[in-house]
This record gives sequence, C-alpha cells and structure tokens, in this order.
Amino acid sequence: FANLDQKPPDTLSDCEKMGAASKVAEIKARIAQIRARSAHVEAEIARAQTERAALETKLAATEAELEEAVNAPVPGGVDPTEWLPNELLLIILAYVGYLAPPATVCKRWHVVCSAVHSAQSPTTAMLARWRALSTGEITGPKTMTGHSHGVGTLAIGPNDQLYSGGMDKKVRMWSTMTDRCVRVLEGHTDWVTAVAVGPDGTVYSASWDSTVRVWSGVDGAHLDTLQGHTSFVRCVVVDQRNRIFSGSDDGTVKLWHRANGTTTSRTLIGHTDVVQALALTTDHDAVCSGSWDKMIRVWSAVDGQHQRTLQGHTSAIRALVIGANGLLFSGSNDSTIRIWRPSEGTLLKTLLTSAPVGFLAIGPTGTVLSGGRGPNTAGDAQLRMWCCKTGVVLGELDARADDASAAALGHDGRLYISKRYSGEIGLW
Repeated sequence: FANLDQKPPDTLSDCEKMGAASKVAEIKARIAQIRARSAHVEAEIARAQTERAALETKLAATEAELEEAVNAPVPGGVDPTEWLPNELLLIILAYVGYLAPPATVCKRWHVVCSAVHSAQSPTTAMLARWRALSTGEITGPKTMTGHSHGVGTLAIGPNDQLYSGGMDKKVRMWSTMTDRCVRVLEGHTDWVTAVAVGPDGTVYSASWDSTVRVWSGVDGAHLDTLQGHTSFVRCVVVDQRNRIFSGSDDGTVKLWHRANGTTTSRTLIGHTDVVQALALTTDHDAVCSGSWDKMIRVWSAVDGQHQRTLQGHTSAIRALVIGANGLLFSGSNDSTIRIWRPSEGTLLKTLLTSAPVGFLAIGPTGTVLSGGRGPNTAGDAQLRMWCCKTGVVLGELDARADDASAAALGHDGRLYISKRYSGEIGLW
C-alpha cells in the first residue's frame, strides 16, 4: 500500500513533456508575431522618414519661391503675390501684424491694410481694433443702457435693428443708427433667454416662463403666445419660410406653424436632457439642436423627422452656429469647439479653448466668434475669432471685465456684446 501514494513515473512524465512542448511552441509563435510586427513598424518609420524628407525639401523650395515672388519687381503694376488666397492672407496679417507693419511686406498687403481705414476689410479692421484695445491705444467700448438686469441674448433684424433680452423679462429694440432703445416689448413673466427675428421682421422671444411670444416688427404689438413646453424655453430660431423652432428644459424641440390665425405644433423627441441651442442649416432644410445630453441632433425643417445624431462632445452643449461655409460649429462645457458637416454628420475638427464655451456668433466675413458666460459660471474669459475654413484663432479680446454672455454682428460690421450681470450692451 505504500506505493499507492507515488505517481506513475513514466505516464505523468510523458504528459508533462507534452504540456511543456505545447507551451514552448505557443511562446515561439508569439515571439514570431512580435518580430513581424516590429519589422512592419520599422518599415513604416522608414517610409514616414522618407516622406518627411521629401516634404521638407518641397517646403524649402516653396518658401524660396515665395520669397522670390515677394521680392520680385512689379512690372506693369502686376502683383506677384496675387496667387495667395485671401483667407491665407488674412491669417498671415493677423499674426504678422503683431510684429511689424504688414504694409511694408508687399504691395498687396499694403492694399489690404489700407482697406482697414476704409472699412473694406471688416475682419482685419476688427482684429486691428482688438489689438489697439489690448495695448491701451484706445479705450473700452461704448455702452448702451436700458435693461435693469443682466442681458443674455442678442439678435440682429433684417433692417439692422438690434434686439436684446434679459433677466428683467423684457425685450428691447435698439436703433443701430443712434444706439438708443426705441421700443420695449413687455409680457413675459420670467427671464428672456433667446430672441430671433424672421425674414419679415417678426420678432420671437423665448423665456423661462415656458412660452415663446410673437411680436410685430413694425410697432412691437404682441401677436401670439406659443404654449406647449412644460419647462423653461432656452432657444428659438425661425427659418425663411417662417417656421419656428424652440428648445426647452423639457428635453424637446417644437416645430411651430402659424397661418391664417391658427397655430399648430409638432414635438421632436430624442434628447434626454435640456435643449440649450438651435441652428438652421444654410439652406434652411434642416435644424440642429444641441443638448446637455452631449448630443447634437439634426431634424428635417419640413416635417421634423430625425435625420442623424452627431456625437463627440463629452459634456453639455451650450451653443451652435452655422458658419458662412455651411459648416456647423458647436461649443460645449468640455472646453472645445467642434466643427461638423451637418449634411453628413462628419466631425471635421476639434478646437481647444481654455474653459467652457458659453456662446458662439457669426463674425466678420468667413469667421466665427466664441466666448464664455462670465467668471461666476466658469466661462471662457476670452472672446475669440476663428477662421471658418482652417479653425485657426485669428485674434482674441479679453472680455472678463464685461462678463460677456452673447455677441451679435451688425450689418455695418460693428460688434455688440451683452453683459450678463450689469444689463449693459457694449459696442465694439
């Protein structure tokens, strides 16, 4: 019986040998895979280095060609830098302008710089003004007063009127000729959160009182109250066919139709949190909604059918705007601005900011403006101007002292910035 506790020597030894051989074979296979992968990576590195060397050679040749073109004589008054795209020229101006007078670089730059003084180049003119403000060459903005509490929204009408809404529950209409308030629209029972102006001049205002009010753009008369949301209404837009869209804390977007004295609505369901922002596509065939659920949804402006969802933000979406090139810009509490092609749902670029983005607005030709909501809400202290095509920051303006909450660009190129807490509107 003593031998019963002992292992059969030959049989177990064969099993162990088989297991060891299998393990060795598996390890050798993994080593072969790693070596193959290493060889592939080395080949990719070599290819990338070859490509980089070719690009550096090409870049050096192109830079030499540029220097030769800039320094070349100008026979017959023909500018040798005419091949430079306007967008590239503006970006170069924005940066070089800090270092040296751009007018000394080439003939065409001199022409563009001269246009600043004749208001022929609103983008360059605004950047020049921002630089002058930052260096103290000129003092801060002219202010427009009237609201008794903070202003949270601005809109420009088709006849260049400025509309503002604020915590005092009122909508004010301003003349951009005199910069004076010419009419006060009263009726809301809580903060006015958004204002939109239709193609016929009709004014639409959204409020925390859960309604959208409709006003005559001629005399300010109250025309209608759109009721149906069950919580705060935060945003409103209207398209060229006078279709009205509103977004609410109830997580819905509503599509409203007003015709022949009657109002009908359709509720667009899909978001799971507050709908903070709306933007119409360039052709007004679709409307985009941004929500605290981190999603952007694209809906048909005709029947409200959901078309696609844009995902990428990692925190609440606070602002949407369609650029001059038809691309969608979205600003979020995740401190990014993302650029999308809404017709395809494609994310094209992510722009990093220093803090949560509170608002976006159309800037001068080919640009978008971004800013925050003031220090009490951790908003971005800088008002930034971005190039729509490249996503490059063209300029910055320190707006901390103004608690910037919204911006609107007048047809004459002047920039209006509302102050969230003081109730003033700055004219830059």
